[in-house]
Amino acid sequence: MGVVHHAAYFAWLEVGRTEYLRARGIPYAALEEAGIRMPVLRASAEYLLPARYDDEVEIEAELAGATPVRFAFDYSLRRVADGALLCRGRTEHVATDLSGRPRRVPKDLFALIGEGLENP
Repeated sequence: MGVVHHAAYFAWLEVGRTEYLRARGIPYAALEEAGIRMPVLRASAEYLLPARYDDEVEIEAELAGATPVRFAFDYSLRRVADGALLCRGRTEHVATDLSGRPRRVPKDLFALIGEGLENP
């Protein structure tokens, strides 16, 4: 086949999202320690060019919108060798407690997650 399976892109989106949070001082383990999970409600991908095996891929994630309970992330995946845009993606999440019930993210964490967003 020679190309990366379409489902692999969703794992890359997850990596981008967790690194986005880590860059703001929130490793995913810290969310769980605070009693918060962020399950995916919706995920989509627009495949523009195929990634091939052994391609190095750069993942850019940005917060597209946020409330204290819901979050949306947009992603761009590029091939490092030539900068070609391979895929655009989006995920939408709800904040829950550890039992799966919706909950608000504490203000201090919400401010860190939304850092740089005009109206988080």
